[in-house]
Amino acid sequence: MKFDNRDHLRQFFTLIQEWVQDPSLLLTQSQRDILQQQINKLIHYRAVVGVMGKTGVGKSSLCNALFGQDIAPTSDVDPCTRIPQAISLSQQQERGITLLDMPGVGESQQRDEQYRELYQRHLPQLDLVLWVIKADDRALAIDERFYRDVVLPATWQSGTPILFVISQVDKLQPSRDWNWQTGQPGAQQQLNLQAKRAQLMALFRIGEHQLVATSAESQYGLATLVERIVLTLPNEKKWGFVRETRDEHISVDTWRQTGTGLWQAIKDTAKRVVGNAWRVVKTAVLGRLAKWLGA
Repeated sequence: MKFDNRDHLRQFFTLIQEWVQDPSLLLTQSQRDILQQQINKLIHYRAVVGVMGKTGVGKSSLCNALFGQDIAPTSDVDPCTRIPQAISLSQQQERGITLLDMPGVGESQQRDEQYRELYQRHLPQLDLVLWVIKADDRALAIDERFYRDVVLPATWQSGTPILFVISQVDKLQPSRDWNWQTGQPGAQQQLNLQAKRAQLMALFRIGEHQLVATSAESQYGLATLVERIVLTLPNEKKWGFVRETRDEHISVDTWRQTGTGLWQAIKDTAKRVVGNAWRVVKTAVLGRLAKWLGA
């Protein structure tokens, strides 16, 4: 499939809309209407992503870096998020995504008890959780307890996927080793980062694929994070996230994963809607795709 950039996906959407209305397809008007409605839901799906972690780990800065806007307040001193902030992002009048910036835990025991109920209520409704941990933070008991007691139970039944994000890697000791010209960690920082990865994987019992290191200030690791998010999200929800992400953070592989996932979701939807007529529909759309791809 020719899914290398945003324009290719938009061309693909137009193509899909055309074949749904192709009069040569042996479909009833009811089937066409239902199929069109279901495909529109896939194309305009609004993904809901929760960004969580202790207070002061850089959740808001990460959100701002990913989406290229000052969408979340940041502060070097005061906790900025004490209530869940549902931030709606949309471009060119599309549906966009909802980014749920959750209050940071660890500010006080009293507030953590208040936040527990908030987290338990919102977590099952999310498409994805990003749990952010600061690279140079050694006090992880709060993260471990909140993750074990609140996050895991709330996401277990819903199956909400969780990715861990190591933030502010540029501040990892020795911070003077950070190469600001290339936006890359120095040799000793690399070693310390490997140790941090190993620590988090053991502490939270997660695989390497669930862990991404980033620096919002240097844009380090953001493309990798977006790629990992797309791989983690179900097929029908990939485009809803990528649509609002800055193009410089989207690799060719990510575009292809997004497009291929969306195409698979459309095929699955069409099979359910048109039933026995699927073979005719499939032949028609593949013929159009072959022309589009220059085959």
